[in-house]
Amino acid sequence: EFNNLLSSRLATMKDAKKIIESKPDNIELVFTGRNAPDELVGIADYVTETRMIKHPFNKGRKARKGIEF
Repeated sequence: EFNNLLSSRLATMKDAKKIIESKPDNIELVFTGRNAPDELVGIADYVTETRMIKHPFNKGRKARKGIEF
């Protein structure tokens, strides 16, 4: 959840760039977490966002062992 470290200021973009620039060419990094800074989005090769569209919980179904937890 590196993006959360950035948003909570426990890490800086300078830290992120240092990690990115020092990695071997055969390694791909995955920075996870919400609210990736625009600067990180700009230098990333991939950017995805996952969000809930529909869930049985919204109709009153309780969380099920092995599914939601």
